[in-house]
Amino acid sequence: VRIHHIIDKGFNRSYAGMKVGKRFGSGVYFAKNSRYSYDYALSENGDRLMFYCNILMGLSTNGNSKMLEPPVIDVAKSITDRYDSTVDSIQNPTIYVSCYRDNMAYPMYLITFV
Repeated sequence: VRIHHIIDKGFNRSYAGMKVGKRFGSGVYFAKNSRYSYDYALSENGDRLMFYCNILMGLSTNGNSKMLEPPVIDVAKSITDRYDSTVDSIQNPTIYVSCYRDNMAYPMYLITFV
């Protein structure tokens, strides 16, 4: 049921952290390598489902589990200008936390495999 909701409406960040946590922030998680996502891709009937997505990352910073949204870029200059996304490692990111805003990710293809 959620797959069809994602197809029709896109990703919904209000589900963030409900099943698997939010180690790098409270957003929708994406991986550079599909192997990482494999364990999370099991459907109710035993098939595995995974979306191939276009993601707007913008300016990223390292995330942590306490983040409800990305931090302010430079408090001395502005208290409203925030990073757009968070990652596991700024030097070599493999996990991307996007969708702090609902329009930051677009599911392009649904891949089904066993």
